[in-house]
Amino acid sequence: MKLVNANSILNSVAEALQPGASLIDGRTEQDWLRFLSEFATLINFYDHHNAVHGNWEPFILKDPVFLMATIAGTNFTKLYNLYLHTCHKLEQQNDLAATFNQLFDQLTSIFIKIQNWTHYMQQSPAKYSLKTYVVEQIRTTFADALQAIIDLRQALFSSAMLVGLVPTDPSVIWKLDTYEYRIWREGTFKGPYWKLMGLLPVIKDNAIVSIFKAVTYIGDALFNFLQVIVKQANIEYDRLSKLKGSFPDTTLLRTFVHLLNVQQTQLNHISDKHLRFYYRDILKQTERKARADRAYLTASLAIETAVVNLPKGTLFDAGTDAQKNSIVFASTDDVILNPAAIPMAYTLSRAPAQNQLSYLQLQTIANPGMVQKDPAGAVLSWDTLGNHQPNPGIQQALGIAFASPMLLLREGTRQLKLSFTYTGTPDMNMLRSAKCYLSTLKDWFEVSADFTSDETNPAQPIIITIVLQSTDPAIERFLINPDGVVSDWPMFKLVFNQVTPATVAPPKLQTLKIEVNVTGMETFQLYNDYGALSTKVAFPLFGPTPAYGSNFIMGSDEIFSKPVDSLKLALNWSALPPDFSCYYQAYNLYLGKKLHIVATPEPSFWEKIFGRKQPDPVPFPALSEPYNNKCFVVDFQLLEEKNWKSTSFNTLPAVTNTPIDTVTPVTASTAAPVPDQPITTASTNLLFVIDNGEMDSLSSYESTGIPLSACNPYLQNQPMKFTEASTGGFIKMELKGPAYGFGPAVYPNVVSAVAIYNSQILYNNENVSFVAAAQLPFTPKLKSFNATYTAAVEYVFDNESKTTATIKDYPIQAFLYTPFANYGVYDNQNQPPAQKYTLGDATNSHSGIPLYASYSYDGYLYLAIDNLYPASNFNIYVELARKYVMGNPVTTAVSYYYLGTEGWAPLIVLTDGTDNLTSSGIVTLNIPANITLTSVLMLPKCYWIAIVANDISRVAATVLLSTNGISVQRLNTAPNDAVNIPAIAANTITKTKGPLPKISAVQQPFPSFGGNAAENATAMNWRVSNRIKTKNRATSISDYVRLIKQEFNDIYDAAVIYNPVLKCTNIYVVQAVDSWMAPHAFFPMVSVSEEENIQLYLQQKTSAFSAIKVSNPDFQSITVYAVITIQQGCEFSAVQQTLTQALNIYLSPWIKSTSNQVEIYQEITDVQVASFIKNINGVAAVESVAFKTWMYNSELTETPVTASLQTCVGLITKSALFISNLVHQISLNPLAV
Repeated sequence: MKLVNANSILNSVAEALQPGASLIDGRTEQDWLRFLSEFATLINFYDHHNAVHGNWEPFILKDPVFLMATIAGTNFTKLYNLYLHTCHKLEQQNDLAATFNQLFDQLTSIFIKIQNWTHYMQQSPAKYSLKTYVVEQIRTTFADALQAIIDLRQALFSSAMLVGLVPTDPSVIWKLDTYEYRIWREGTFKGPYWKLMGLLPVIKDNAIVSIFKAVTYIGDALFNFLQVIVKQANIEYDRLSKLKGSFPDTTLLRTFVHLLNVQQTQLNHISDKHLRFYYRDILKQTERKARADRAYLTASLAIETAVVNLPKGTLFDAGTDAQKNSIVFASTDDVILNPAAIPMAYTLSRAPAQNQLSYLQLQTIANPGMVQKDPAGAVLSWDTLGNHQPNPGIQQALGIAFASPMLLLREGTRQLKLSFTYTGTPDMNMLRSAKCYLSTLKDWFEVSADFTSDETNPAQPIIITIVLQSTDPAIERFLINPDGVVSDWPMFKLVFNQVTPATVAPPKLQTLKIEVNVTGMETFQLYNDYGALSTKVAFPLFGPTPAYGSNFIMGSDEIFSKPVDSLKLALNWSALPPDFSCYYQAYNLYLGKKLHIVATPEPSFWEKIFGRKQPDPVPFPALSEPYNNKCFVVDFQLLEEKNWKSTSFNTLPAVTNTPIDTVTPVTASTAAPVPDQPITTASTNLLFVIDNGEMDSLSSYESTGIPLSACNPYLQNQPMKFTEASTGGFIKMELKGPAYGFGPAVYPNVVSAVAIYNSQILYNNENVSFVAAAQLPFTPKLKSFNATYTAAVEYVFDNESKTTATIKDYPIQAFLYTPFANYGVYDNQNQPPAQKYTLGDATNSHSGIPLYASYSYDGYLYLAIDNLYPASNFNIYVELARKYVMGNPVTTAVSYYYLGTEGWAPLIVLTDGTDNLTSSGIVTLNIPANITLTSVLMLPKCYWIAIVANDISRVAATVLLSTNGISVQRLNTAPNDAVNIPAIAANTITKTKGPLPKISAVQQPFPSFGGNAAENATAMNWRVSNRIKTKNRATSISDYVRLIKQEFNDIYDAAVIYNPVLKCTNIYVVQAVDSWMAPHAFFPMVSVSEEENIQLYLQQKTSAFSAIKVSNPDFQSITVYAVITIQQGCEFSAVQQTLTQALNIYLSPWIKSTSNQVEIYQEITDVQVASFIKNINGVAAVESVAFKTWMYNSELTETPVTASLQTCVGLITKSALFISNLVHQISLNPLAV
């Protein structure tokens, strides 16, 4: 169903009110010429038998101008309606024979009419396109169609299928045979009629329905042909009537017609005189004066150290008008110009993610004070506060990082566990999607983490567990932090790519517990009494001559910088003797004083004669052994404040070795001592471990009593070298037994004693076993040395919490990561000052730290400002273009903040000419003195202002954003110019009227607006007519449209729809657009403020009980699918681009254009679009046209799959308006390639 085009109705009213309108005699020259042509048929010639022998028609119609006037005056509608009526009767099968006679006669009469026109066209030598077109169509199509109609009628008559059907009148056939045989008898189709019409050869074999369809097929084509001829005749008449006539007689006749115009004009002015008398003399109406236009300017200052006061009424030069009169604009308000500039802007908004989370998206806007255009010249815009459409390329993450000495984890298998307690509700989906990183020397190392919640704990802490294998890199502090934060400690970073919605505040961390468990740590600073030790090969831990009191010193900044819960040291020995008692046998004999020979008594007389029996050798007597497997003992001491203090260690029994890449929690040993290896006291420990009576190559010691006083986190930030000045970080193993150590001091004595002892045996020929030579003192060496330790510390971030930290002031730093800057929020060594980190939040009260930075608004616009002069006014000019939003968005307030020395604080808005960023205008702000350049919260070296809102759907898109906006209005509006609307083009105003040295430049980025031309008589008549009709009240649909267009000249049209359910009148207004290059030209939307102004205006014109709602229409996208053939020599891509742009304008009637456009609110058919495409340069033919249409949704980036191809499309809803999809599917005919 076609809607009423109110725009066309109002235009017709305006035409009717034109001075001198054809209200009495509205006949045009074309009407007179058609009348004369028809009258000529009544003037007959007679022969000598007094019979009619012709008329004056040939004398008149030989002139193509008369012929075109005659053809254009043909009442096509009447002829076509008769044809349709006849077809309808045949469909109802009423009196078939008579009705078929009517149908054949109607078609034959049309053929005769066209044949008559063709005859007169051929009589004239003039050449014009309609003549060529008609002759070509007759030869190729309609000559054969005429003959087929005649033959079919004759066949039906001969077959007697329809009783009462008569053949074609012979006189008609004679007429058809009289003229232009070459045209009407030389058709291109040479076959019989039945083949042309798609019938069976024997007429009786065809059903009446088939015959009817065959006839109407030719009839439809014939009437389409007739319609084209009639329409084209009007165009040809306009062209031919302006040419010099070729026939003197018809030219004279046209001169007489022109002379009649004098009296016709006088007669027609009678109504105009009556109109003027009634409107001016009775109603006392006069033309309204012009309304001055306005414009927005921007100014740049010549100085950067002070503001400039620009008083109201300052004049600006806008050149001259067509009459060379000066055009002057004046500022409408007092303005304080600030030297500030906005080189960069950033938008931050949210896009939906899974699990009700959202992405943060950061868009950088470079040079927001410059108008941006696409390659075609159309003005571009950007979303003022961002948008909700996901764009992975601009998505940003939030995060938090902790720096602590506890995170130094250089090697081994390392388990790190972080436990958080908090206030608020964390989102576990967000946590599990987070990424974890640990610092290395140069870069972040991403790690896998397990997130759990300990529900058995009343606080239900969040626990993050990370396991690092021995092959993973060392975790230590950065040489240069890639994130720009400053810390002396290793770091852990938690990055959230998805965060909770703006309405959910981040949880605040109350405590943090860090627990580490390291196994297989092998890197230490090792020393003995002789100096530093190298571990590349087996090394003597007590030196080459380990004596009593020898020391083995082990240093580690990783271990002793942490509050160690347990420490296990593992010594892997190199080549231990199987049994120290055997190894030190000579030593034991010597120390037991058993290397002395008792003198043998002199033999008796008898013994000398008979000799005496040789006794058996005396075995070595069992002795108490100073050297044995359990004699070597050590004790441990920690270095604290340059003093060695004894510490408790336990020697662990032999156990099955555990692979070093397996994390085993270390706890104090509670196992019962084994029979041959009792656990020693706290003072000393066995150096070697015996496993089933044999020496074990691995000795392990464990301590659970490392005092907190030994913890010095600052060891990590100083060279780890043992000197006399060392204050901590080292543990010493001292050899405390036996008294001779490993025997280096007693070795010479043992060697000497053994030699003397053996020599005495030899000398005395004693029957005593020799003592084996003493072995060199054993030097114990280590193949490897490793440690396992656990440590834990708990931090408290909430000063009001009852929980206490493990170690007071043990270093911890917390940093928040944002899209703009990474800054510290907690440092127990140097706490940052309390600041408002989040826009709209209260001052940080040290009641915890947020898990991530809070962004509690839906959209943000951050402005980076240079050269701002604080403690002054600062205004921003914003040119906006409304965005399309489905539904009725709720009005939202826009807030302004500045970044000061105490963080983000509200900014005082003095005036807001943008109505919460919904309309173009100027916002004036009062800048406090404490605005800063050096806040850690944002990028440095510029001032920052933030604009925020909770609902960005209602905020318009920004075309330009600049400082120092000035509102100006025209002063010297020409009162007599009732033709041109007061307006100036962009960049017309470039200077003030008088010199102002403090202003270096003035710019006018956009054309002026809001001007109304002075009324002429026609405009006044139109206004008064509307007033008389409406009584200045809206009581009908047309009244609303009349009132709107009368008051708001930038409205192209409006659709008025009454909702009986809500009992509300919905008015959908369409913005008029001057150029397709204007911002959002193809989305004709008025601003929110103009919506409100129109609604307020109409409410004053209607009953108080009438509900009115003014809004923009619902947009219905349409895509054209066309297959074309291009002209020879043309490039398809160029034609395709031209055609796409032309279609966009063609489908947008609200855009001012000189080319053809569709009618608003009307159906769009393939025929009319194909006709338009055919006239585009480069298009040779249009093979097919179809459409896809759907209700527009800004979130859709492609044509919906549910949209189907159609050859005719209408509006889906009454509130809809067709808009071009901007990208159309134009393809090349493959057969034409």
